[in-house]
Amino acid sequence: MVSFALLDDLVVIEDAVTEHVVRGDAVPRYRAWLDELWSQSLEGDAARPEIHAALARLPT
Repeated sequence: MVSFALLDDLVVIEDAVTEHVVRGDAVPRYRAWLDELWSQSLEGDAARPEIHAALARLPT
């Protein structure tokens, strides 16, 4: 279940990805994790906009 605390963690993860994007391997790993979290979310409609926004901000 996605909680508000978990959504706060997404912000921390985004910051870490942005900070370490030069490593190259971090972005695909975190993008895959966020995508999996989004698809498995039990709260679906409530959490998906925030998770989708987090995914959209990650570099491809």
